[in-house]
Amino acid sequence: MRLIYQLKKRSLPVLILGGAVLVAALLIATKPKVEPVIAKEKAWLVSTQAVKIVEANPHLTLFGRVESLWSTNLTASAPTDVAKVHVVEGDNVERGDVLVSLDDRDAKLVLQQREADVEQAEAKLIAEQNQYKTDKEALPREENLLSFAKKEVERFERLAKTQVVAVSALEQARQAYEKQAIAFATREQALANHQSRQKEADAAFIRAKALRDQAQIELSRMQIKAPFKARVAKVNVSPGQRLRAGDVIAEVYDLDALVARAQIPTSQLMNLRLAMANKQTITAKATVDGQQVAGTFKNLVGEVEQASGGLEALFTLEQGDAVLTQGRTIQLDVVLPEISGVVVIPREAFYSGNRVFIMDAEQRMRSVDVTLLGSTQDNTGESRLIVQSDKLKVDDTLVTTQLPNAIDGLLLRSSEAQ
Repeated sequence: MRLIYQLKKRSLPVLILGGAVLVAALLIATKPKVEPVIAKEKAWLVSTQAVKIVEANPHLTLFGRVESLWSTNLTASAPTDVAKVHVVEGDNVERGDVLVSLDDRDAKLVLQQREADVEQAEAKLIAEQNQYKTDKEALPREENLLSFAKKEVERFERLAKTQVVAVSALEQARQAYEKQAIAFATREQALANHQSRQKEADAAFIRAKALRDQAQIELSRMQIKAPFKARVAKVNVSPGQRLRAGDVIAEVYDLDALVARAQIPTSQLMNLRLAMANKQTITAKATVDGQQVAGTFKNLVGEVEQASGGLEALFTLEQGDAVLTQGRTIQLDVVLPEISGVVVIPREAFYSGNRVFIMDAEQRMRSVDVTLLGSTQDNTGESRLIVQSDKLKVDDTLVTTQLPNAIDGLLLRSSEAQ
């Protein structure tokens, strides 16, 4: 009995475990089947329009820097002091207006010395001319006197042989002849040397006049004047200030030569050059302090820079009542020549990376790379973009809704189809 009891005690856990396994198997076998739920893909509601290939005049919005084609730094020509400043920065001046007066006392003294040198050189020149005239007139007389003295010597020699005259008289005649011969030779040599002395006197006179003229110029430079109709950009001096030669006194720029320097995108350079070749006028406009400023394309400058992706251009500006200052940045609305084969799209249809999206036959988004050429306005005055791409075809369905999660393959639903 005891043995049977122990066997029952040991087999009880096995029986319980086996029962549990049977129950679990029964529950699994009788569990109801659940059908899998398939999630339905969301279709994003978007606005669309049919692609149309048209002709349009692109408008470019550029930021240009105002500068003058003519600007200059006015400098001191010699060491001196500032006597008076007549202008302040921003003043408009006419050509010849005095901007700054410098101490001119030293310059006046130099001019007086140079004028005296001219008078001295002129006097020497006149004296040489008079001397030449005198020598030329005296030479025949000197020659006649020499001939007479020679005849006297010959006469006294004949008389001396007959002892009619004293030997001393003959010597006196000979001395007179020699003296006259020297006078004649001196006069003759003076005439021969006249040309070289004349050139020397002429050169001295010319040099003296040049130095005087230079002194006059230096004196005039003591008055710093506007070289053209200009605006004063900067005044660098004050009364009493000591200046060295070359110090910048003021900076001015020409008001009638103001231009805006702006960068034309590389994508527009071909159309721009074509317009230049056809002599088409490219206009621009800007608003400065509430005033309209008209501009006209002048020319391209510099070389294409890969880093900047464009080429600089100059636009002439007509100020009107606006106040333009050199260095100011303005926004230019440039109207380019008409381009064919372009697509005009709403701004919402344009995505970063120069892309637009179209809806394909399966109603899914597909990106298309485009070139942005500029902007324009429709009949209602709304701004639109002008793009170009050989991958956009007529009647393609363009997505005009800006989706934050726009990717290729996204399922769409056009609002125009409802």
